[in-house]
Amino acid sequence: MPSGLGQRAIKQRTLDLDVAGPRESQVSGICHSAASFLECLLERLEG
Repeated sequence: MPSGLGQRAIKQRTLDLDVAGPRESQVSGICHSAASFLECLLERLEG
């Protein structure tokens, strides 16, 4: 899967969920929402 397309889709979805829900998960740095979990997972895989 082309990482550029996948990441763009996930980032867009993360933004949508961020707007809809609380941002605590990003502030605390813990992956407890689905979007933050996906972003965390991507960062760990790439990092």
